[in-house]
Amino acid sequence: MPINSLRVTEKIPADISQANCCNKFPLDIQDQPLDTLAELTQIAVDSAADAVFYTSSDGQICYANQVACRELGYSRSELLKLTLRDIDLELPAPDWTVYWEILKQQRSLTFESCYTTKESRSFSVEVKVSYLEYQGCEYQCAIARNISDRKAAEAALVDAKEQLQAVLDAVPGFVSWVSSDLRYMGVNKHLAAAYQLPAETFIGQKVGFLDNSPHFNDLVYDFLASDETTASKEVTASIQADKKTYLIVAQKYHKGSAAVFVGLDVTERKQVLLALQESEERLRQQAARLEQTVLVLQRTQTQLIQTEKMSSLGQLVAGVAHEINNPVSFISGNISHAGGYIKELLNLVELYQKHYPNPVQEIQYQTEELDLEFLKKDLIKLLNSMKVGSDRIRDVVRSLRLFSRTDEAEKKPADIHECLDSTLLILQNRLQAKGGRSGISLIKEYGNLPRIQCYAGQLNQVFMHLLTNAIDALEKEVKIPQKHGTIESKSLLFPPDSGEGIFEPEIRIRTEMLEGNEVAIAISDNGPGMTKEILGCIFDPLFTTKPPGTNTGLGLSICQYLIVEKHGGQLHCFSQPGQGTELIIQIAIGNG
Repeated sequence: MPINSLRVTEKIPADISQANCCNKFPLDIQDQPLDTLAELTQIAVDSAADAVFYTSSDGQICYANQVACRELGYSRSELLKLTLRDIDLELPAPDWTVYWEILKQQRSLTFESCYTTKESRSFSVEVKVSYLEYQGCEYQCAIARNISDRKAAEAALVDAKEQLQAVLDAVPGFVSWVSSDLRYMGVNKHLAAAYQLPAETFIGQKVGFLDNSPHFNDLVYDFLASDETTASKEVTASIQADKKTYLIVAQKYHKGSAAVFVGLDVTERKQVLLALQESEERLRQQAARLEQTVLVLQRTQTQLIQTEKMSSLGQLVAGVAHEINNPVSFISGNISHAGGYIKELLNLVELYQKHYPNPVQEIQYQTEELDLEFLKKDLIKLLNSMKVGSDRIRDVVRSLRLFSRTDEAEKKPADIHECLDSTLLILQNRLQAKGGRSGISLIKEYGNLPRIQCYAGQLNQVFMHLLTNAIDALEKEVKIPQKHGTIESKSLLFPPDSGEGIFEPEIRIRTEMLEGNEVAIAISDNGPGMTKEILGCIFDPLFTTKPPGTNTGLGLSICQYLIVEKHGGQLHCFSQPGQGTELIIQIAIGNG
């Protein structure tokens, strides 16, 4: 056995029998005769659980117990012919003298060695030797314990640790295991390499000794202090001045006395995910802009179509009005002259009757045939009726001209009441009774409004849409009193407790001056009304409650655009199921 492999220990107890004997004696051994004590000691040594040898100072075996014989495969007589160097291959002859001197100095030694059996099989032993002197001679007592199983277990443990370390090193991330006192028990090679430190440097160090991962340190402290057995969290850490994000997964073991932490670099994944989210957000914004653009185009297209219709209608109406206006003016102008002529003729007839009360028989006959008295009275009425009719035609022509003003490029002063009346004239036919429906009553409550600066043609379009919707609501179905009673006005023009109500079927138009140099126009009906959900969508482009193919769903959207965008005003709608609908327009007077 090489001298440098000797491990000096505490002195082995001198009483070998006390250390190895498994028997218990009822009597006090010290009270026994010496022969008895010697016999008991011999029995204890022979029955010891470990191999026991006595050798002389030159290594010659003087005694071997039964266990020594059994484990080495020799008989006792064969062992007594051998030296300790014959069975301990790690104790070469040149070192024996040095070994003996050390033993004499230390008095006892403990070391591990390897014994060889008779069949040349080797096994590991832990040897405890004591130096003895007896009758002037030197001896050693060696107690050798077979530790093959322990060595095998230690080797298996080392293999398991190496295998575990290999597995942890193969994990594509940072792995560390920490004790409950917050000290590193080990790390894998990736974590050690990231900090450019040997893995052994971490062992025994307090978590946070590098002072560059405070979020990870907090996670470790909180996890080991909690009752949770598993946890996962994303944390940021700075490694070599490079800030990264890691997904930390923690798991306790050994009944919570230690925990393993696995950190996976998710920086790139987070960046990709963030880029994907930003891309999705950009796509959503682009889609929203595209949808908005499509809606604007649809609204513009509808507005252009509507403008073109109104322009064509205006041209048609202007042409018709011109053609009608000329003969009507001729008739109207001549009626007054005809009236004067007729009065003069009637005066002449009266003079004849006054001065020639008895005309000839032929004149009397003709007078009676014509019923001259009735003719004089009815002729005046006829002329007056013709005058009223011609005036009515002239009013209709004037209203048509007012409604058809769609090509005005600038705001001009306009009379709101004239705009409303011209629109109502166009819709007069729809207000009349038809299709099992009684006529729609029209109530106009016009306030004293000044002329306002506006696009009159555009306001006519708005009034046309709102009045058409009101008529459609009243024509939708046969009115049921429970569904179509009166509605309470929410108009800005009348207080809630004014008692104003709309009785079916009717449309009410009210105008009034508001504070702040604004005017309000309220158009209400007592139709079926709308639910809260529908009311929230009525100004959305393409939204409609009418059957497919009968409406574009852009009418109220265009109205809102014309009032809000073109005139800087407001358009409000109030409605409840069974309580009718009221729309209120607010626009500024301007410089009109």
